[in-house]
Amino acid sequence: MINALANNFVYLTSLTNAGTLNVQNNAQLNFTGTMTNSGTVNLQSTGNNTYLIINGSVTLNGTGTIDMTSSNGQYVNLIYGAGTAPILISHNTIEGAGNLGSGNMGFTNDGTVDANITGQNIAINVDSTGFTNYNGTTTTLTGGTYIANGGSITFAAGNTTGITTLAASVTEENGGQILNTSNSNANALAGLTSITSTGALTIGGVAFADAGSFSNAGSLTILAGESFKVGSLTQISGGSLTAGTYVLDGNLSLTGATQTITTNSTNLTLAGGTIENANSTNALAGLATNTGKLTIGGSSNSVSSTAASFSNTGTLTINGSDSFSVSKLTQISGTTLSGGTFVLGGNLDLTTAGISVTTNSSTLTLEGGTINSNGVNALNALAANTKSLTIAGSSNNVSTTAASFSNTGTLTIDAGDSFTATTLTQLTGANSSKTLAAGTYVLAGNLDLTTSGITITKNGATLTLEGGTIKSGSSNALSALATNTGHLTIAGTGNLVATSAASFSNTGTLTIDAGDSFTAPALTQISGTTLSGGTFVLAGNLDLTAAASITTNSSNLTLEGGTIQTGTTNDLANLSSNTDSLTLASDANFSTVGSFTNSGALTIDKGSKLTVSTGTLTNLSGGTLASGTYTIGGTLQLPTANGSITTNAANLTLTGTAFSIKDGTSNALSTFDNNTGTFTLASDASLTTATTASFSDSGTVDVGKGSTLTVGGTNHNYNQTAGTTTVDGTLTATGITATGGSIFGAGSLKGNTSVGNATGTAATLNVGDSGKAGLLAITGTYTQLATGTMNVSIGGLTTGTYSALSISGNTSLGGTLTVAIVNGFVLTSGNIGQTWTILTTSGALSGSFTNGTVTSGSDVFTVSYTGNSVVLTLTSVTGPGSKNQPASSSQAITAATKPATSKGKSPVLTSGAREVGISKLAKPILVAGLGHSNSILAGGSGLRSWERVPVAGTMAKPVAVNSPSLHDNVAASNAWMGQSHGIGTPSTLGWMGTSNNRRVPVKVIAPSLPRIAR
Repeated sequence: MINALANNFVYLTSLTNAGTLNVQNNAQLNFTGTMTNSGTVNLQSTGNNTYLIINGSVTLNGTGTIDMTSSNGQYVNLIYGAGTAPILISHNTIEGAGNLGSGNMGFTNDGTVDANITGQNIAINVDSTGFTNYNGTTTTLTGGTYIANGGSITFAAGNTTGITTLAASVTEENGGQILNTSNSNANALAGLTSITSTGALTIGGVAFADAGSFSNAGSLTILAGESFKVGSLTQISGGSLTAGTYVLDGNLSLTGATQTITTNSTNLTLAGGTIENANSTNALAGLATNTGKLTIGGSSNSVSSTAASFSNTGTLTINGSDSFSVSKLTQISGTTLSGGTFVLGGNLDLTTAGISVTTNSSTLTLEGGTINSNGVNALNALAANTKSLTIAGSSNNVSTTAASFSNTGTLTIDAGDSFTATTLTQLTGANSSKTLAAGTYVLAGNLDLTTSGITITKNGATLTLEGGTIKSGSSNALSALATNTGHLTIAGTGNLVATSAASFSNTGTLTIDAGDSFTAPALTQISGTTLSGGTFVLAGNLDLTAAASITTNSSNLTLEGGTIQTGTTNDLANLSSNTDSLTLASDANFSTVGSFTNSGALTIDKGSKLTVSTGTLTNLSGGTLASGTYTIGGTLQLPTANGSITTNAANLTLTGTAFSIKDGTSNALSTFDNNTGTFTLASDASLTTATTASFSDSGTVDVGKGSTLTVGGTNHNYNQTAGTTTVDGTLTATGITATGGSIFGAGSLKGNTSVGNATGTAATLNVGDSGKAGLLAITGTYTQLATGTMNVSIGGLTTGTYSALSISGNTSLGGTLTVAIVNGFVLTSGNIGQTWTILTTSGALSGSFTNGTVTSGSDVFTVSYTGNSVVLTLTSVTGPGSKNQPASSSQAITAATKPATSKGKSPVLTSGAREVGISKLAKPILVAGLGHSNSILAGGSGLRSWERVPVAGTMAKPVAVNSPSLHDNVAASNAWMGQSHGIGTPSTLGWMGTSNNRRVPVKVIAPSLPRIAR
C-alpha cells in the first residue's frame, strides 16, 4: 500500500501498480505516461478537493480500479488534466462518484465507468478534446462499458438527440441513467433506435419507449418489472427472430403490428418475460423451431408452445426448476434422439404419451432434468449413447433400467455425479480380465455398474480419470489395470491413481496432468536401461515402485514438468540417448549428466530448456551438426566444448521468436553458413547467418510464412548448388544464385536472383510451393540462364489462383518455361484465348524463353511478351466441350517488346512483334501490312510454291498466326482486305515477288481469312 498523504503532491511516471494507492484528502497524485494498474487507486476526499492529475496523454492499462467513493459522502474527488493536451485513455474501471475530466482534458473509455453510489453522479466533463467515445454527428456511443446503477453518468452530447445508436455496453437500473446535460439532464438513451453487433443494453427500473422501428443486432436485457416498448423489431422477419441476443426477465412489448414468431434463430433467454403484442398476446406462443440458442430461465418458469411439434437443431437449455412444454419433439424418431443440443437442468415436457428414448445420438446434458413423456421419464431405459451424453449438476445420480448400456460416443460424468447401468457393452472378455474396448469416457464422477465381480485389466478406449472411476458393485473395476492400448489420461486436481497389477504396459498413449500421478509396480516398456514403445505425456509423474534407470529413450516421450520416478529418484536423470521422440513442452527443463546423443527427434518448445551440462552433444563435432532431428522453439544449451554450428547436415527446425542454441554463452548459430541437410524456419522465426561468408545450400531449406532468413555480412550471397529452397517468408542476401536444384515459394526473395548456368547443371525456379500456384516477389534483378527453368502453376482464372512472379529490377530471360495445371482445374474450349500474366518486371525485360509454346497435358499455351510482362495465352485444349481445336486466328494473340530479325531472303514487316509459337513442325508466320505488297514469306522460310501458306491481313497491328499444319486444307473465305494476296496459280512464274522464276507445280488454295473490309 502507498499513501499520497493529505495536502501533498505525488508524481508517478510509467507506474505498475498491483496493490493499493490511497490519495488522501486534499492530496494530488500526478500520472504521466503509460500506467499499468491491476490494483486499486482510491481517491479519499473528506471535504476538500482531492485530485488524480492526468499530465499530458496518459494511458491507463490493466484491469484495476480507480475508486472515487468518499467515505463521508463528500463527493469532491476529481480526475483533472494538466500539461500539454491532456487526455486519459482508460482500460480500468472508474467507479463511485465525482468529476471525471474537470472540464480541462479529453477522455477515452476502453474500460468501465460505474456510477454505483445511489443518488450520486460521475460527471464526464471534458474539454474540446472531447469524450471520444461519443460521436455527435452520428449520435453513436462506441466502445467501453457504462453502468448507471443507483447513480448516474452525465455528459454533454452537444445536442438534444443524445444516443440513437449504441455500439457500447450500457446498464441503466435502480434509478440510474446516462444523462445528457445538453438536454436538461434528460435520459440520453430516450431516442435510442439501434443496438449494433458490438452494443449491449440492460434496462431495469427505467421505462423505455420507441414508437418506430427498433433494431437489436447486439444484446438487449430487460429486467423484471421493466417497461420496454417499441413499435416494431427489425429482427422479426417472416415468422423468424433472426438476430441479436435477448434476455427477457420482463417483456419486450411491440406496439405495432401483431407478430407470430415460429422460429428462433437468435440467442433468446426467456426468464419470466416474453415478446408481447399490443393486443397482449404472446408472440412466441406458437414457437415451433429453434436453430439458435433458446434458454428457459428464471425461477420456476414454465414455458409452453402450442405448436404441433417442436424442432431443436440449435441449443435448448432449461435451467433448474424451469420447464418447457411441447406436444412432441421432431428429433425423437422411433426410440432415438438425434440432432440438436439439449442442456436439461429442468424438464423438457412432452405432452404426447408413450415416448421412450433408448438411443441418444444428440448432444445431451442432464443436469437434474430429463425428457418427460406425459409425466413419465422418457430416458428411463436409455440403452445406448452414440454421440455425447453428459451427467452434470449437483449430486445428480442418473440410472437406466436397460439390461446393458452401450457407449460408442462420449460419456462424461462430472464430479459428485454418477451414472448407473447394469453392465457396459464395451467390456469384453471374462469378468476377471475385462477389456474396455471402445468409446470415450471422461470420469470425474463414477460410472456405476450393478454387475459385481468385474475387473478391467486392459484399456483400449479413450479413458480420462478425473477423480472418478468405473465401479462394479461397490468395487473399483480399474484397480488392477495392467495394460493400455488406447488413450489413458489421469487428470483432475491432485488425482492419485494406482494399479495393483504386477506390471503396467503402455503401448497406447498415457497422459498424466500436472499435480496428478499414476503409480504402478513396474513398467513393461522399460527393459534394462531403455524405454521403448508407447507414448507418454508427463506433466505429472509416473511413479514406479521398482527401481529403474533409463539412459535411452526409444519411445514417444513428452516431458511437461513431470517425469518417471521411483520414490523420489528421477529415473530419467541419466538419460543420454534419444532414438525415437523426446519433447520438452510447457516450460519444462531437463539437464543431462553427461554427453547426449540424438538419433531420433528432439523437440524443445518455447519456454523449455534442454541443458547438456557436461560432456557434449555428440551429434555436433567440428562445426557440423551431423545427424538427428531437432525442433527448437526454446533453448538448447550446449557446453562451450561443443563449439558452434557451421554446417547443418541434420534435420534442424527453428520455430517462433524465442529459439536459442548456445555453446556456453555464445550463439551457436553465429557461424552457420552451410546446409547439406534439412533446415527450416517456422512460425515467424528469424535468423541471420554467419557474417564472414556467403551461405551455401545443397540440401533443403524452408523459410516459412512470416519467417526471415538473412545472409549476414556485406556482399554475401545465398548460393544453392543442389537440393531445394522454399521461401514462403523472406530470404535476404546480396545475391541469390541457384546453379542447381530448385527454388520454390510464394514469399519474397530480396536480392539479385539468378537461376541456371550457361551450360551444364539444370536449375528451376518454381513460382509457388510444390504443386501449388503462388505469388513470388523478387526485390532486385532476375536472370534466367540457358539451363534454367521457370515453372508456373495454373489453378484458376483469377489472381492468386495462378503463379505470378513480380520483379523490381531488370529481367533477363533464357532457358525454359513450363506450366502445371493444379487444384483439379480443367480448361475447356470456352477458355481458349484466356490469358495469364505470369511475370511482371519494373525494369527492362530482355531475352526470352527458348520455347514459344508450352504444353501441360493436352492444354497448349502460347508465350508472348507485352511491355514488361510475360503472358500465357491458351490456344488448345482437350477438355469438356473441346475437340482439341487450336485457337482461331482472332484468338492467337501476340505482343512483344522488341522487333524480331529475319534472316530469310525477303524482309518481313513485324511492327515490333516478337516471334512466338516455334515448333519443329512449323515455324510461326508473322504477317503484317496494309495496301499493295508482294506476297510475303514470313522469316524467309523458303517454303516451296506448292506448300500452302495462310496469310493474314490485319487492320491495325501485326498478328501472329500459327499454322495448324502445312498440308491441311485451309477454310475458305470470301475476300481479303487490301491487295496483299498469297495465291497459288498455275503459272510458270512461281510465287509473286520471289527472286526465283523457275517452273514449279502449284496448287490453287483459297484465302484462309475472311474479308474484313475492302
